[in-house]
Amino acid sequence: MLTAIEDYILIDLDVIGMHNKHFLNVNPVVVLLINLVAPTMYIFTKASFLQFFLLGFVTVLLALMGYFRRMFVLLGIYAVFYGIFEACTAAGYYSGWMSYLIIMIEFVPCLALASVLISKYSSSELLSALEGVHLPRTVVVATTITLKYIPTFKREFGYIKESMRLRGIPFSIRNPIRSFKFFIVPQLFRCAALTEEVTAAGLVKGINAPMRRSSYYSQKFRLSDSLILAVFAGGLMFGFVF
Repeated sequence: MLTAIEDYILIDLDVIGMHNKHFLNVNPVVVLLINLVAPTMYIFTKASFLQFFLLGFVTVLLALMGYFRRMFVLLGIYAVFYGIFEACTAAGYYSGWMSYLIIMIEFVPCLALASVLISKYSSSELLSALEGVHLPRTVVVATTITLKYIPTFKREFGYIKESMRLRGIPFSIRNPIRSFKFFIVPQLFRCAALTEEVTAAGLVKGINAPMRRSSYYSQKFRLSDSLILAVFAGGLMFGFVF
């Protein structure tokens, strides 16, 4: 139970002092808003402009936040996908799977920023930031649990894979449905157990209190957050107009 409480709502044993003051500390609401708005803008702006704008914008933002390794991984993955696409186009080769390649090229920057949102911010920081914009309590709790469950989901898959290895159950590509069943059924049972643990953790921390909760983390909008949103909105408006 302790593991789930740490992962979810709100016991943060290892996050005090985790942020380096030499780098930019961005409000998680800003990161979440960018990830929500950016994909939908492909409907209204030129895809070629938006994908290069997002690549440059996210690269600079990752550098300012101190995520240099993640930045280079983003650039490397983007370069590989874009190189494959250009090579296939130059050779005159077109196939249905290239549509998925284009989608990956367009959404790699958003995925890189989403990974920062999941890994950088603790559940307490997310709650403090989301409550600061006066969202409904149900939306705040649901968003926080969803984002913080992703690392737990990945870890649980690791446990299941290790259990399969100890029991001599291989993952077979020849029979993917049967192999996938060995992964998904234990995961569903773990989800059911974790819901009770998360509920208990939230009640202990006063998640259902009628007044606004206090927090160790005061996530407020700073000038830097406003500038980031202004640059992001300006880039989108430029692509929309021109």
